[in-house]
Amino acid sequence: MLKRFTNYLLWLWVFLIPWQARWIIVDPVLEGSVWEYGRLSLYGGD
Repeated sequence: MLKRFTNYLLWLWVFLIPWQARWIIVDPVLEGSVWEYGRLSLYGGD
């Protein structure tokens, strides 16, 4: 039973990971390049 549940979770993970989206709300620049840690983003999944 646990193996079957784990298998379902694995397949769910494989199919859902590529269908994520990220909307960048604020994209700060630090010394001429984008500062990744300062980004304000909204994540969504399909």
